[in-house]
Amino acid sequence: MVLVVVNEGEPREGDNNEDDDDSTVSVPYAITPNGDGINDQLEIFSNCNIRVIEIRIFDKWGGELYRVQGGEVEASIWADFPPGVVMVQVMYEASNGVVKTAVQGVLVVM
Repeated sequence: MVLVVVNEGEPREGDNNEDDDDSTVSVPYAITPNGDGINDQLEIFSNCNIRVIEIRIFDKWGGELYRVQGGEVEASIWADFPPGVVMVQVMYEASNGVVKTAVQGVLVVM
């Protein structure tokens, strides 16, 4: 597994308001899956508790390269991608049950 979800904050008092959710998700700008243990994983950061529903990875022309339900991305997929920019789309359920999507360009450096 190369996805790590990091919750950067604890829920605050009053976070149960279902109409007002300020949860955010961040995807790194670059990964280097070369096996040195530094930035080898695709890490998804969040300021609250989230549930990752789906992760999709696209090439620069919009072609889908990879899709996984849940948050586990196979480590072996990076060997199939040429170095360069891919788009990572993360669909997640926020703490109030609202489904949201975050998209980020990620530079893959081998």
